[in-house]
Amino acid sequence: MTEKTLLQRKVEIMTADMKGDTVMMDVETGKYYNLGDVGGRIWDLMENPITLSDMADRLTEEYDVTRERCLSEILPFLQSLLERNLIREVG
Repeated sequence: MTEKTLLQRKVEIMTADMKGDTVMMDVETGKYYNLGDVGGRIWDLMENPITLSDMADRLTEEYDVTRERCLSEILPFLQSLLERNLIREVG
């Protein structure tokens, strides 16, 4: 995955806001996930296709974090979502 990778969440995933945390269910597998606050924000950003670079830019504007740290923390999270087939690479 590079900064130019275009990502989008799968539309088949059901989500709900539970007191600030995003909780979702994969209807295909029946598994539930709690994304937390920042994970929920990342999920929101992927409603429409977004590059990893643009996502990092948005998150560094909204949170007190350097771009390097942001990328180092969101990459494993996004890779995990990709491996669970909850998001997809577009194009």
